[in-house]
Amino acid sequence: MVYATIRLIRAGQLTIDRERAKAHGRTLHAIALLRGRNQDIPEDLVAKLDRFADIRYFFVPLGDAGKGKIVSTLPGENPYDLGVTGNWQAVMGKGLGWMTPWKAIRSGMGDEIFNWPISPSVKARLITEAESRHGRQAED
Repeated sequence: MVYATIRLIRAGQLTIDRERAKAHGRTLHAIALLRGRNQDIPEDLVAKLDRFADIRYFFVPLGDAGKGKIVSTLPGENPYDLGVTGNWQAVMGKGLGWMTPWKAIRSGMGDEIFNWPISPSVKARLITEAESRHGRQAED
């Protein structure tokens, strides 16, 4: 369990993303088996494939409060990967304070658990795409 947790942290993956990827793989496998038997693919299986895809959606605020665009990540793009060191520090903090329970309990994660840091390159791409869509909408 420790090894799996460290591996996820280093890769910048959230547990839910890992489980979603597993479900996506199982769904792809089930579809492949049905195709191999020349059977119809049930619609709910196709819906599961879309539901478990590795695409995430982010609201990108633009200008006025509450206005913005919903932009998706690219297939395979990991928005939470900050590099090995950045991933570790996002979860464990800087230094070895995480090894002392009294510091970990006192500091806690607070609201950070709901505002997970996004990779700067992915964030820049999402903002650029949102601004591009916003500009196209204004021209129409």
